[in-house]
Amino acid sequence: AWVLGDIRDPMDVMSAHLLSSILFEDSASPLQQALETTSLGRAPSPLCGLDDTSLQMVFVCGLEGCEETGLAEFETLVLDTLEKTAADGIAQQRLVALLDQLELQQREISGDGYPYGLQLILACLPSAVHRGKADAMLDIDPVLLALREQIKDPNFTRELLQRLLLNNSHRATVTLTPDAELNRKRNEAEAAELAARKASLDEASKAQIVETAKALAERQQAADDPEVLPRVTVDDVPAMPGPPKSSAQQTGKHKLTFYPQATNGIVYQQAICALPALQAGELALLGMHNRLLTEVGAGKLDYLQMQDLQTRVCGGISAFSAMRGELDNEQQLR
Repeated sequence: AWVLGDIRDPMDVMSAHLLSSILFEDSASPLQQALETTSLGRAPSPLCGLDDTSLQMVFVCGLEGCEETGLAEFETLVLDTLEKTAADGIAQQRLVALLDQLELQQREISGDGYPYGLQLILACLPSAVHRGKADAMLDIDPVLLALREQIKDPNFTRELLQRLLLNNSHRATVTLTPDAELNRKRNEAEAAELAARKASLDEASKAQIVETAKALAERQQAADDPEVLPRVTVDDVPAMPGPPKSSAQQTGKHKLTFYPQATNGIVYQQAICALPALQAGELALLGMHNRLLTEVGAGKLDYLQMQDLQTRVCGGISAFSAMRGELDNEQQLR
């Protein structure tokens, strides 16, 4: 892990994010590919990438499922990959695509986990709590424009890697080793702590603990008054809105339906196709099929080329299944 620049500098933050994208964006990224294909461990650590939640950013690269004796080989693998990437550089087209991905991530209005407004607050919070300018972390267009000019320099990747990683002595290697006796040690330590505290109590303190526990049990058993809670009634639910406005267009054999929405300039596309009747075994594998569908190669492209293509042309491709009942027969799924 390397300690990088200050979270309060938008240029440092976006440069570090670009570095993380260069090395870890997808399976075609050099460091991600090295960690996925090495026999030193099972898989790249989920901590890989940039942590920009503290005053000083941290770049992490790790493997899980390693042998303790493989530490030197792992360090050599990482440093050699960084040196090779710095020497070979990254194609201009790839750098532009990675910057596009960063811009998409900043512009995307999503609300799957929590409200979009809260996401914006959390995005600028690390800088704000350290007396940085919160608005500068949200208005990144000037920074992206500056980076788009910088990546035109053929030496950009080499200089970025050397400045942030290769010539950065603020690096630490941490090995986490499982301890099969950890739970037993914790239980013994807890028992010893409780015994020591019990031995230090006088009779009055013991009686007070007993009375407090009794009062707590009585409170927990008492019936709560539901009238003190707010209630949501049918009158509080707004009327069902009408269907969203849309327009249809025939393109060859396909019908395209457009739904205009406030998406901050990002276009989302969905291709919907009916599934055939599936057997129980096939249904069990459907989730795995959906996860792997966009991770493998297609046509003449292998999986690395497909990953690179996705990064260049869109913000990402995913697949999912939806099952709904027929309008006239809810027991019939489609």
